[in-house]
Amino acid sequence: VSTQSTGVDNMDNDATGLKIAVGTFNKSKLEATEEALKLLFPNFKCTLLPVEVSSGVSPQPMSDTEAMSGAISRAKQAKATFEGADFALGIEGGVQYLVDRWFQACWVAVIDKQVILAFLF
Repeated sequence: VSTQSTGVDNMDNDATGLKIAVGTFNKSKLEATEEALKLLFPNFKCTLLPVEVSSGVSPQPMSDTEAMSGAISRAKQAKATFEGADFALGIEGGVQYLVDRWFQACWVAVIDKQVILAFLF
């Protein structure tokens, strides 16, 4: 997996390559994305296209609903920036208070060329 921070002009797809737009420059999120892509697409060269975007939610989302909204927002903005990408990802962490405890979760929205495909928890 390679990472480039800019360069819409580098969007040429070859038969074994995938371009993945990611709505963040956060190093931890990008490293996690690289590891997941290696497992999901072992026979493909995946190029990450990170872009700094706003989540549109609070700095610390306080519910799964808010974190999911942030993930969708990030994925949509990444897709708009790199329109030729095969997929766009938005990653947002959040916390939620349930049954006298705080829980932390991370949500990932995945968009293909047209629609939101999945949420990963």
